[in-house]
Amino acid sequence: MEISFDENSISDLHKDAYGFRPDSLFWAAWAAFNVTQKQALWDSMLADLDRSIEEDRRLQEEAVLKFEDRIENLMHDCTNRQRIVQWLLDSEDCNGDVEYFEFLNNLPFGYIKKMEYV
Repeated sequence: MEISFDENSISDLHKDAYGFRPDSLFWAAWAAFNVTQKQALWDSMLADLDRSIEEDRRLQEEAVLKFEDRIENLMHDCTNRQRIVQWLLDSEDCNGDVEYFEFLNNLPFGYIKKMEYV
């Protein structure tokens, strides 16, 4: 029984692991691989995806610490955290789009609202 690999799944995994869709050289090599080689490449891409996810998680944790430090450095005795966050949102060209602000600052999706800053 031969294992079948779905090209859409392979393309999606490649994009998730490396940030871009596979090119024609990848597909030419893929077409020449036997089932064992395809499985090995699939497993390798899964491992790379795991590393990529972990790196993204680490970078987001660093971004949160940097963001919180930025808030602390801007706070005054008469200013609260919500006002500081609103100032930061207003200072970036994101038209009040909190999710876009989070994206620009590499903060986890929903971080601002979850922390009740807005």
